[in-house]
Amino acid sequence: MNPETQDGLERAFPFYVVCDVSQSMWKEGVYKPAPAAEGTSGRTPYDALREAVPDLLWKLEVDTTTSEAAHISIVTFAQDAQTFLPLTRPEEVQDLGELPKGAQTDFAKVFAHLATIIQADCAALEREYALKRPAVFFLTDGDPYVGSARQPDDRWLPERDRLAQLPYEPQIVAFGFGNIRPATLLRMATTTTLRDGTTRSLAFTAEEGTPVSTLVEGLIGTLFVTIGASVSGNGLDVRVPEGMRWLTAS
Repeated sequence: MNPETQDGLERAFPFYVVCDVSQSMWKEGVYKPAPAAEGTSGRTPYDALREAVPDLLWKLEVDTTTSEAAHISIVTFAQDAQTFLPLTRPEEVQDLGELPKGAQTDFAKVFAHLATIIQADCAALEREYALKRPAVFFLTDGDPYVGSARQPDDRWLPERDRLAQLPYEPQIVAFGFGNIRPATLLRMATTTTLRDGTTRSLAFTAEEGTPVSTLVEGLIGTLFVTIGASVSGNGLDVRVPEGMRWLTAS
């Protein structure tokens, strides 16, 4: 595919992969472990992320069609949020280092962080590129939890709404597994219009029966397919990961 648009500008399609690194993701014994080699204790969801995220970036780098337009950022969050990988072309990624580990799950902080960096990133990109709508892939295993209680909706939802209402209209895709409630995922995600004209939330939840670390590994693999399909089609084209289902509002 020709990377240039009709006005002669090269396309830029920003993708943000948001990884929950709270305690439940890395503490052994929280979830049934995925099968492991003899003599090992099994893989946690954090282990799956640690292995699969660099693989995702490598696949994006070597896929020439995708790398022409895709810009990728990795954001991690627990009690705080941080930009683990600033937005960049896949071929420019250097050694990532080790994903951080945290304790709690502060949705307000991560949505506020995303709003700040996406505003700045997109403002910079649109000076040189034909900018596509940014896409946020949010991976989490639990409801927001801060201090000794669940974080109230009225604490984090305004930050989520501020992100969704940026002039660049970021699309938020929520992938949930573990103990997160479907209602939370539906509140997190933005909506999309299907080919038949119906509107649907971009929220996905795990089916029962698959070890969470195995599910996370497959989910990251599906992001490669989704990013490639989106770049080729010039708009977000979400693929449902194996072991997950598309949520509908009741």
